[in-house]
Amino acid sequence: MDFEWDAGNLSEIGKHDLYLTDVEDAMADPGLLQRPAYERDGEVRSKIIGATPFGRILVVVFTERRESLRVVTAWPASRRDVRRYREGS
Repeated sequence: MDFEWDAGNLSEIGKHDLYLTDVEDAMADPGLLQRPAYERDGEVRSKIIGATPFGRILVVVFTERRESLRVVTAWPASRRDVRRYREGS
């Protein structure tokens, strides 16, 4: 899976002390949970809760564009999201 990165989304994840490798790792998690997020300007956005190989659980909002994924934002999971991830629901 290819990711679309630019100054805008790198800045957004940087606000949460994340790096693109953190986000890409969480999106590659075979145990991730995916949910619809919202629609903006006709573009459907999805949300995942996934873990990095180091066990850091993240929430990532993204959209599919052609043959790539564009991350909109990402942040460390809340306690509630961590619980959902661990319960698999």
